Amino acid sequence: MSQISASDQLFATLSLRGDIVARIHTSGIDSVDSLVRMLRACAPGVSGMTKLSVRNSTQGWSAQRAIFIR
Repeated sequence: MSQISASDQLFATLSLRGDIVARIHTSGIDSVDSLVRMLRACAPGVSGMTKLSVRNSTQGWSAQRAIFIR
């Protein structure tokens, strides 16, 4: 994923087996790790291989990544 700045407007979705388990719209996040921590807090009890989709409306990019959640 591209760089994330704290001033960026982010839209992020975490899905598990095709079902959306968390969705947020936020700013003030400066790393993908911080974004994943925030999404995990929104979806307690979720574990397994998930898909993270991020759209950065400030910088004009979007990305998807498979991540394993424990």
